[in-house]
Amino acid sequence: MKPEEVVRLGNKAKQLLDDPTLIRAFDQVEAGLYKGIAESSFEQSDEREDAYRMLRCLTSLKGKLESAVRISVGIQSEQSEVERVTVKRLAER
Repeated sequence: MKPEEVVRLGNKAKQLLDDPTLIRAFDQVEAGLYKGIAESSFEQSDEREDAYRMLRCLTSLKGKLESAVRISVGIQSEQSEVERVTVKRLAER
């Protein structure tokens, strides 16, 4: 993937992570899953394991979005440094 595409995806991931509707949805889903685990009876091991797997998926999804943001920020930082050095060298000529 080209750096520009990675930056674009990272910017979109940042928008999603900052979106109040998505934040609320993630929080509600997570709270519901924890509640389901906490309130499950001993016999409901399959349901607990399903809820646990869903929590892991939610955590993984958030992690992928956060990783995309970090990578994008890193690329943008590198590009800014290259531009700064280039401008400085041109000014020294």
